[in-house]
Amino acid sequence: MASTYCKHNPPGRPWYRPCWDCYFLGLADAASARGDCIRKAVGAVLVGPDHRVIGTGYNGSEPGQGSCKAGGCERCLSDAPHGSDYEGCIEKHAEYNAIPWNDPVELYEATMYVTFQPCDDCMFLMRNLHIGRIVWPEGEAY
Repeated sequence: MASTYCKHNPPGRPWYRPCWDCYFLGLADAASARGDCIRKAVGAVLVGPDHRVIGTGYNGSEPGQGSCKAGGCERCLSDAPHGSDYEGCIEKHAEYNAIPWNDPVELYEATMYVTFQPCDDCMFLMRNLHIGRIVWPEGEAY
């Protein structure tokens, strides 16, 4: 079965394995299914240089806190279009949720795969933690 994300599969060879980027974007997409925001579900996967998953996250609330899906977010209950930017949402971003339990040494030169382009705050956080590469379906940053 060909990967949804892999644009590198040769034509007519659906059994060809997806490249690493496409594989991990697929895992980030799976993580987004857990997202708590009713406007935009986002998933993230943090991967070490050895292609080992070291963290996953989705946009969600801290344990014991209210969530969008429980009706706790005024922004998500508004008339804002679904799939729009989730600035003002009470949920923590997927990138942020993928990071906290990792040893800072593991983050150095890791790659973060995200289902949507990260916001400026998340990009700043990842760069300050020395995450070496950030990849989303339409692009990447170093």
